[in-house]
Amino acid sequence: MSELEIPGRSPFDQIRQIRPDGSEFWSARDLMALMSYAAWQNFQPIVEKAWEGARHVGLGDVEHFMAAHKVAASGPAAKDVHLSRLAAYLVTLAADEGKPRVAEAKLYFAIKTREAEAPAEMDELEFAERHLQTVKAKRAAEARALAAEEKVKELEPKAANFDAFLSTDSTQRMDIVAKEFGMTAITLFAILRDEGVLMEGGRRHNVPYAAHMKHFKIVAQTYETNTRGTQSTSTTYVRPSGYDLIRRVLDRRKRRQEVEAFHQRGLEAS
Repeated sequence: MSELEIPGRSPFDQIRQIRPDGSEFWSARDLMALMSYAAWQNFQPIVEKAWEGARHVGLGDVEHFMAAHKVAASGPAAKDVHLSRLAAYLVTLAADEGKPRVAEAKLYFAIKTREAEAPAEMDELEFAERHLQTVKAKRAAEARALAAEEKVKELEPKAANFDAFLSTDSTQRMDIVAKEFGMTAITLFAILRDEGVLMEGGRRHNVPYAAHMKHFKIVAQTYETNTRGTQSTSTTYVRPSGYDLIRRVLDRRKRRQEVEAFHQRGLEAS
């Protein structure tokens, strides 16, 4: 009989705590030490990743992840999270497999979770599928984060090369800037209006808001019409700092859209 099969012998059983109402929980900080994480700032993202994955399959409530504080022998209480057996299992799935005892933790909580946490009406297959959804969601989020990082790396050389396209007054037309980002000027103008960088409508259409004015140059112009005579307009040019602003806006927009799509898929799967 293995250590995990003997009640009370597993170190993960030894750190289990019981509330006055009889419910059990594991301190994330206690689990951190057993899974060979030396610092909370390294383990907290693992807990948060598991918590996020759980929310997408309807398991992220306070019953499973409860914010708490752990009283230390000296000094102020430290931030902690009280984990249900299922939540602790999800944390092991998000942990670094290269850490000592992570594999043991996964085995322990995988064996024990079904008997302690699975709803009575949920059969084995459905329970396994919900865990599989959580794992897939975690891996998909990691893949999207990596893709976003690669996109940033791709855009950085373009920002560095922007000086080669500057006009004599260190500005550039929006259509040329848009082309550098792989889109038309119409699309870029629409995005910048949508993101609150440029104004929309009226005589100040496509003119930057005051907070962003330093990144652009506005050139007033006039033109003649057959019916209304001389009319006023303006053209927006991009300064070097504006190019970097646009890059950040596009990157932030892309990340937000990915998060929204991820949340939507989680809602559809729950």
